[in-house]
Formats: sequence, C-alpha cells, structure tokens
Amino acid sequence: MPFSATSVSSTSILTGFGTAQPSTSGSVSATTNLNPFISQLGIQQPTFVQPTFTLPSIIGPLIPQLPPTPQPQAPASPTASASDLQVMISAIPIAQDGHVITADFHNALRLALVAIANRMGIGPVTQEITVSNAPRLFAVAGMAPWDHEYGIVKRPTSVQPESATLIGGWMELELPDGARIKKMSVFGTVTGGGDGALTVKLKRQRIVNPSSPVDLIAIKVPDGNDATKGLDGDVTGGDTGIGPNGIEELRIVNNREQKYLLAVELKVAATAGQLNAIQVVLGQ
Repeated sequence: MPFSATSVSSTSILTGFGTAQPSTSGSVSATTNLNPFISQLGIQQPTFVQPTFTLPSIIGPLIPQLPPTPQPQAPASPTASASDLQVMISAIPIAQDGHVITADFHNALRLALVAIANRMGIGPVTQEITVSNAPRLFAVAGMAPWDHEYGIVKRPTSVQPESATLIGGWMELELPDGARIKKMSVFGTVTGGGDGALTVKLKRQRIVNPSSPVDLIAIKVPDGNDATKGLDGDVTGGDTGIGPNGIEELRIVNNREQKYLLAVELKVAATAGQLNAIQVVLGQ
C-alpha cells in the first residue's frame, strides 16, 4: 500500500516563511514561499516531493498441489474374533505335576491353534483332507499289466501272459502321518466278468515285515458302474477279525512303521475295465 505523509505547517520550521500545501495525490508536494527577500536574491524556491513507497509483490516458487495421501485399508473386522480367541486360549488346561494329561488338553490346544491359523489369514482349516491320485500301476508277478493312458488305466486288448486270470497292478500312496483315514473313493467302471470283476484295495504293509500286508479298504466296482460317481469304502481291516479298537488303530496313518499301497485287480473275463482316479479322505 502507498505511503503518504501529512503536510505540516512551515511555521514549525521557519516562522513567517510560508506554509506547506498538502497534495491530494497520495504524496505530499510542499511548495514554501520562504519570503520576498529570498525571492529577491534570485534563489529558486525548493520543491519538496515526498517519495511514494510501494511494497513489491512477493514472487516465490509455485507449490504443486499434491494429491491426498491414500489412507491404508483397515483389515476387515480386526477384532471380530478376538474374544473367541481369548476364550479358546483360556480354555487350554494348565498341566501340573502328578496330573494325567487327558484328551481335553490336546483338543483344547488344537481348537485354539485352528482359530489362530484362521485369524492369521492362512485360510480355513478344514476337518478333512482329500488326497487324490491318478493310477500309475506297476506290474505284479503272475498278472497281466494294465494299459496306461494319461491319468487312467484300461484293460489291455491283448492279455499277456495268456495264462493270467487277473490284470493287476499296484502303486504307492503318500498319506499325511498321524491323520485318520475316514474313507476311500474310486472312480472306475467295468463291463462283464461277474460280481467284483474290478476290485480296488488300500493296503498297509509293515516296513520290517512286508510279507503280510493288511487290506484296510476293499471296494468292488459293480458291472456298468458310472465312472463319474465315486464309490466309497470304509476301513474294515479285511479278514483280520479285529474289533472296533483294532479298526480304529488301522485308521491312523503311521508312516514310521507302515507303507500304504493301492492294489487294482481286474478279472480277465471282463470285456472292459477302467480306473480314472482314487481319493483317500482323512480327518481327525
């Protein structure tokens, strides 16, 4: 904004030398008639012009307008299950010397671990695990081998040796140690050959004594079965004659002492036979 000054009477400076005239233009132009004597001396009367002060405009660097910083997305319901976790953790019994550790200790700990795993976003921990396998069968002595195609096995057109009465093969199954076998499902079909022309067995064989494998599950595929629908079989222990407690022991996968095999047999009398897949369902 311009600076202006108020004109003052010249009598405050020189008595009788005249007065200053205010200007109306924002600056003071004071013309003083000092006195006739000075005029007679030929001295030009001075003109006083008050300078005008104007503040310069401030020019600085332009500050770019930055977009607003996006706020991080908060996790969905971060406290939705916190109380549930606290309850489950609090439910884990405290072990004490001299007290028997029962199944409740293990089960309470397991439930808490499952909840924590789900909470961490690892994914839902299911109560069942399904192990799927495509048949890849090794030949068995005295039996005719299967014909293999991509992911499936079929009855061969020509059976060799000609004296064979069965087409057979076996393969190893990798099952998670400590899991409990709930059932096995097979996807296959057969035509002719009579009842049980196509049989699929899950066997358990001891590592130190492989001469006596145990049939855990045996499934007989009926004539004309729809191969798109699985046939289920449960653990029975075969002809071992063991009771419920023995069957429960057979269900538990024990990779330290046992091997798990799949055996597939087809009667030569069958005109057609095919196995597409095998599934073993395990749980707790």
